[in-house]
Amino acid sequence: MTGIITKGKGLFAVMALAVGMLALVACSNQPALGNEGVQSVSNQPGIGSNPAALPAGPASQELRTAYTVATNGNSGIWVSGTGQASGTPDLAILSLGVEALAETVRESRSQAAEAMAATIAALESQGVAREDIQTRTFNIFPRYTRQQVTRCVTASQDSSSSTQTVFPASVGEIVAVEANRVGGPDIAVEPITLGQPVPKEECFVEYEQVLMGFQVTNQLTVKVRDLDNVGEVIDRVTEAGGDLTRFQSISFTIEDPKGLQDQARVSAIEDMMAKAEQVAAVSGVDLGSLVYVTETGGPAPISFNTARGMMAMAESAPTPILSGEMKVSVTVQGGFEIASGAP
Repeated sequence: MTGIITKGKGLFAVMALAVGMLALVACSNQPALGNEGVQSVSNQPGIGSNPAALPAGPASQELRTAYTVATNGNSGIWVSGTGQASGTPDLAILSLGVEALAETVRESRSQAAEAMAATIAALESQGVAREDIQTRTFNIFPRYTRQQVTRCVTASQDSSSSTQTVFPASVGEIVAVEANRVGGPDIAVEPITLGQPVPKEECFVEYEQVLMGFQVTNQLTVKVRDLDNVGEVIDRVTEAGGDLTRFQSISFTIEDPKGLQDQARVSAIEDMMAKAEQVAAVSGVDLGSLVYVTETGGPAPISFNTARGMMAMAESAPTPILSGEMKVSVTVQGGFEIASGAP
């Protein structure tokens, strides 16, 4: 039995050796991948120094651009251009709300809820749609204050350190005491010895925290599309909310700035091209092809903070609100080749 196992092991080793030799011969007969398969960039003639040697076509153009950017980095001429376009805002965004303070949470929340309900009703009465009203924050938290308190503490002294001898004297009477004199004055003086502790009072000032009540804050973000009615909306809101009204800010924007962005983009590219031509001319080189361009920038709304003095203005005169003009700015950056014929 042992001889059969030994013979089987030897036959298995011979078969494994034969399979390995066949695999080695097969690998040596296959053509190199760099010659007949997918060729590497290094095998393409002229690619190392001339990316224009790639065949024409959209895919080749993308490869040529990527190659130029990757190999040249910041070489060539790199400039940026800025363009602006102005327009009139068509949307006002108001940040407002109510704030109540009371001794209990229930009372404070109830006051804030009533004021907010009146505020929303005032907004809707001025044509503001419900979908243009959004709750931004809602908070309930305690309010504290600090007050100064003077506290006094009475401390007793030990009798061993507080024993005193006192010589009483009447009003207008002169008391003379001479301890070492044998013949003293005729006035008898009787000393009084105090053996009990003498109280001592110490006072100090400290600050302590005192609960004022509970504050409820409910703030809204409101979109007003009729800019001619913004002042009236603010007046009605402050009247509805009363002294609980809080008005944080107002800003203006263009809801769809795409048209202005297109205008600003054209101006930015024209500015970039003009700068590139000027840089090339001053540098004494010929401007080559544009191989890279990117864009940044966007609309920049103008904001006005009108919270200060809002309630007083609403009571005395209509609130004047001016939307003004807003600008959309676009910035582009481009990279240009330096023409090969340049010195």
